[in-house]
Amino acid sequence: MRTTLAHEAVHARRGPCPRWLIPREELAVHAQAARALIPIGRLGEALAWSLDPRVVADELEVTPDLVDARLQGLGPDEYATLWNPTAHHRQAGA
Repeated sequence: MRTTLAHEAVHARRGPCPRWLIPREELAVHAQAARALIPIGRLGEALAWSLDPRVVADELEVTPDLVDARLQGLGPDEYATLWNPTAHHRQAGA
């Protein structure tokens, strides 16, 4: 429910868009909702526990596709923020 509310709030802020832009608009809105609901610090804590998007989503009380959208939208500084909390996952696979 939080995901849906955040998604619709972003739509309300952005306002209407032309019909031909709806698919692109939905992707942008989903990415903004993900950013709003998943702070980078909490994402790092959840990823330190598990790399499974379903587990991370459960921990953050969002949907797995929202976790995927947040991860796909990481900037370089956010990616760097997640590097140390997830280091043990890379070491385990080496």
